[in-house]
Amino acid sequence: MSVVPRAQLASPPVAPTGQWHTVKLLDGSVVQACYSGQMDNAAQLPGQGAFIGQEFSTGTGPNVTDWIWLQPAGAHFASWVDP
Repeated sequence: MSVVPRAQLASPPVAPTGQWHTVKLLDGSVVQACYSGQMDNAAQLPGQGAFIGQEFSTGTGPNVTDWIWLQPAGAHFASWVDP
């Protein structure tokens, strides 16, 4: 199984649920994401995203992690990309 590259958000989500917004990753890439809501933890993420750019956040307070369903550069499949 190949290792999927991970990307870290350079800018946090600022869009309300259901709205698309621009997210800049630390690798310099810019993606469009549609914020779909908050979950308690990563185990609650769906097995796959409904569409490229779907975004969820998990955790609370300083432990919030954002997840975006993307096809990372060099990968042949989409996956949840997290910081």
